[in-house]
Amino acid sequence: MIKKVSISLFILVFSIIVPNTSVADVDLIQPENLEYKGAFRLPDVAQGSDWRYSGYGMTFYPGGDASGPSDGYSGSLFAVGHDQGQMIAEISIPVPVISSSKNLAALNTAAMLQPFTDIRSVLFGYMDLPSPGIEYLPAQGAQSAGKLHFCWSQWIEEIGDASHGWCGLDLSDPQIAGPWHFGAYSNYLTNDFIFEIPESWAQTHTPGLRLVSGRYREGQWSGGGPSLFAYGPWNDGNPPASGSTLTNITLLLSYGSDLENSEVTFDAARTIDNYNLVDTFAGGAWLTSGGKSAVVLCGTKGTGDGWYGYGNGVEYPYLNVDENTVYPEIPDWPYNDRGFWSDGITAQLIFFSPDDLAGVADGTLTSDTPQPYAVMTLDDYLFDGASIDYARAKKHLLGAMAFDRANGIVYIVERRADEEKSVVHVFRIVASGNGGSQSGFNHTAYLAANADLPGTWSKTDCMVHYKVFGFRENRAVAFNVDEYLNANPDLPSDWTFEQALSHYNIFGRGENRLLAFDGQEYLSLYPDLPRDWSYEQAFAHYRYFGKSEGRIASFDETAYLEMYPDLPSSWGQAEAFYHYLLYGRNEGRAYDPYDEDVFLTD
Repeated sequence: MIKKVSISLFILVFSIIVPNTSVADVDLIQPENLEYKGAFRLPDVAQGSDWRYSGYGMTFYPGGDASGPSDGYSGSLFAVGHDQGQMIAEISIPVPVISSSKNLAALNTAAMLQPFTDIRSVLFGYMDLPSPGIEYLPAQGAQSAGKLHFCWSQWIEEIGDASHGWCGLDLSDPQIAGPWHFGAYSNYLTNDFIFEIPESWAQTHTPGLRLVSGRYREGQWSGGGPSLFAYGPWNDGNPPASGSTLTNITLLLSYGSDLENSEVTFDAARTIDNYNLVDTFAGGAWLTSGGKSAVVLCGTKGTGDGWYGYGNGVEYPYLNVDENTVYPEIPDWPYNDRGFWSDGITAQLIFFSPDDLAGVADGTLTSDTPQPYAVMTLDDYLFDGASIDYARAKKHLLGAMAFDRANGIVYIVERRADEEKSVVHVFRIVASGNGGSQSGFNHTAYLAANADLPGTWSKTDCMVHYKVFGFRENRAVAFNVDEYLNANPDLPSDWTFEQALSHYNIFGRGENRLLAFDGQEYLSLYPDLPRDWSYEQAFAHYRYFGKSEGRIASFDETAYLEMYPDLPSSWGQAEAFYHYLLYGRNEGRAYDPYDEDVFLTD
């Protein structure tokens, strides 16, 4: 068997960091800055559509669910339902739950806020295997209200098909505008996902253009990697005329050439690193936190060899065919589905530097120059695993991605994980940490949180200091201003990092103030407590009962075992936690050297 594209990819368990010398790491969000908060389920409904086979297209709306609980997850999500209709609905955001056993019954479930509404067929009619992108953006230009901006792609594209539009937030009367043609670019590059560009970046590099539209589909028609374009349809009218062509567009990234040809020219010498024919990335977000940022795409990465044909490795000719081409017989089920396949798949986030995209926008870099500076693998978080399911014809692991910029919360869809419904995973951007999975004491964060310690200390110096002195002195291993202020609502919510850290070091440490509190983690440690308690109930229990009972609120078994190499490294959370409860705390061992939660007294 000769496969058309042979790609060998070495996957680290959690993330691969690819150095990029064009930007300083201090300005970039890294995989370890994404802290896993858990997941939630989608509703069981039948309102013209449902959430089975869903997950392509999702956006965060900060003004949604205004009467919802104050649980740290404000706003709502607009998302696209079942693939057959791809209608849009609005749902609430419940508190995510971490289930180490991947127990779907332990997760909270979102509620419907607005029923499904058909946007697609009104504008586009029938489409061949369509895929949507949606993004909320506040009013721009002459607009009087925020809009849901959308695009739709299909498997086989025609030259210049109209693909973009917008609508209002009231799905009972959405006031649909469009469709519009996206410049003269091939639809294979432009219309699979949309996300917001931060205003400050846009003002400098793409004035008046606040949205990214792009695509990274399987096969070679996307040019061997993702394509990203900045655009702003309000510059072409309010709204632009139906059937018109958007002209205010700036190229940010593309690996193909002849970008205005319906079939973009593919060149194996100018692809994204580790390119595989199966690569399908259907979501993206421009993450920001403090002074750091990253453009992140989420999707399914092919591993090993990639080919077009059948899942059992039989290839089907599709390039340079003629009347003499010999085609293979169709294999038996479950390998009879013809398409792009690979030896394996993995759920992945890829991180691009905004500075590199600025170089393309400004004309100092060619469009194929930027490469990911980091990769994060999400396989361990998935409820349905990271392998091809031939019987269900499931080979796409991740769908859309949404970002709550004000609170630094990232939402990522795992497709067909709850039987055939999607599951939404939640991450929060933190100043430092282990991304919910990384191993290692972060000595840089320890020194940043404790400015009185020598800045030249090594990781070993910091670990020894923390074990011998820092733990007993209630020192913070890492300090996150948002978590500290959320956990201590009597403090001013607009304090800067420096003000909050100064307060903790001067007053908070001596007052045994809470550095952070994760209600779901607290409940997961103690099965005698109700799993359906809210954040407020869990926090109140710890404050008034749990602390006096000797309970702790968080426990990182990976960090605990690394900190104490005399303990078996093969222990899981249960063994490590019970060791701490029975022996470790009496021996004065630190229980969470990543995020040492010391708590509020009466």
